[in-house]
Amino acid sequence: MATFRPTQVNLARLSRRTGGLDRLAREYSQQVTAMTEDYAKQFSGYQQRVNQQMAPYEEAIKQYQNVAQPQYQQAMADYNAQLEAYRQRLAELERDPVTERQGEVSYRTWYGKQKTDKFTYYEPKEIPSFTARMPEIPEAPMAPPEVEKFDASAFEGQRKMASAQLQREIGERRAARLQATKRTSRTMLGGIKE
Repeated sequence: MATFRPTQVNLARLSRRTGGLDRLAREYSQQVTAMTEDYAKQFSGYQQRVNQQMAPYEEAIKQYQNVAQPQYQQAMADYNAQLEAYRQRLAELERDPVTERQGEVSYRTWYGKQKTDKFTYYEPKEIPSFTARMPEIPEAPMAPPEVEKFDASAFEGQRKMASAQLQREIGERRAARLQATKRTSRTMLGGIKE
């Protein structure tokens, strides 16, 4: 039984088939870099589009926070002050609900003489009405119902495809190397036909 080592032809095939792994790694790295740059460019464009979509909402929020909200708070403070003053008037009215008045009554007596009597009566004080209206809460701006979503599935597919190609190439070269270095044996009479 004779075993053969790889011949020059097999070694040349081996170097052709297994050579260039560094080149493959460089190509893969370049593909990944190109995909990353493309991804960053696409994502930057996406961010600009979203910023344009959100700009009116952000402006409305600033307007709401800087103008409408302070105006509402000032109006609410004025309303609360008027309400407190009204409550104080009601409290004073509750302590002293009537006004004492003096009146005179003139009448003729039975013998014909004119007579005037003075009397005291109590008149209820008028209940004041509260006419101030509570200020309405300003309507807060609403964000756009839908904002564009970034679709990264194309980049994910490209990355998987590049990774699969690299793994396939490496697998083929490993298989070629194993094939080239495989020790073969044949029997002494293996090549003779009967």
